[in-house]
Amino acid sequence: RGLGDVYKRQLQKGLRLGNLNADSRFLVAKLLANQNRNTDAKRLLQEALDNKSGIFVHRKEAQALYDSL
Repeated sequence: RGLGDVYKRQLQKGLRLGNLNADSRFLVAKLLANQNRNTDAKRLLQEALDNKSGIFVHRKEAQALYDSL
């Protein structure tokens, strides 16, 4: 088992707990998009973009990624 397996398990745990902020959702969506998991990436991006509370540093990048998928 490599570090990638550990990372994937931690990522899945975080997603199940649902405690990701908008910027975290964007970063996870980027990873998913790089793995051609576009449907999952787009769902996370939509959730991040729909969230109007708090600061979303990567909003423009998230919108651009969403539009490209």
